[in-house]
Amino acid sequence: MNIIKNDRSLKSVKTLLEEVKNNTLLDMITSAERKLNKSGYHLSSEAKKRLRWLYVLYHKQDNNVTKTAHKLGLSREWLSQIKSLFEKGDRDPRKLEPKSKAPHDTSHRKRISKEIENKILKVRADSQNIWGKIKMAVVLKRDYGIQVNPNTINKYLHRHKKIDPKISLKNSKAWKGKLARENPQPELRVRYRPPKKIEEKAQHFECWATLNPLRRQLEATIRSLGFEYGF
Repeated sequence: MNIIKNDRSLKSVKTLLEEVKNNTLLDMITSAERKLNKSGYHLSSEAKKRLRWLYVLYHKQDNNVTKTAHKLGLSREWLSQIKSLFEKGDRDPRKLEPKSKAPHDTSHRKRISKEIENKILKVRADSQNIWGKIKMAVVLKRDYGIQVNPNTINKYLHRHKKIDPKISLKNSKAWKGKLARENPQPELRVRYRPPKKIEEKAQHFECWATLNPLRRQLEATIRSLGFEYGF
């Protein structure tokens, strides 16, 4: 009974600590927004996180970069870089937004011709907007000798708004069902044992665990007397 009570009290303490942690984080987010984003700019989650770091730096650690970096688990160089970026940008929180990783120049990418694009749309229209990207790739190669990656087909279908989410989900399920029928996997069957049977088996194993040392002692005694052990 005491164990159950202790367990419950431990859970309640953990829950309380979690609530305190969440409330502290919420207070910090609110304070950081109020003090460092007075204009109320819309920021990404990454920029908001960096803003919280700067709030701790300016208002909790007396502008000490080393202490703040140690407290937040960051490198001193990275925090200094964020601080410099913020201050050089006239303390505009939008400067904390991470740089886009999208390529600036995409002209060198291989693109399909307008003719192939029209073929994709034609095949889609012939199927009454039912066939998916994999089926369409097969038909394009079979009927027109054109090899196009299914993902490329999907991209152009989205571009021309030829994708219906409901039909797309239905096709995906049908395709998975077809693969399952063509390549059936061995079924894994689990034998159900009632709780009573499990308890009986547990008692049986417990009994053998107790008897095994006694059995070994008996065997050694019989052999020491010159008799053969025949149990």
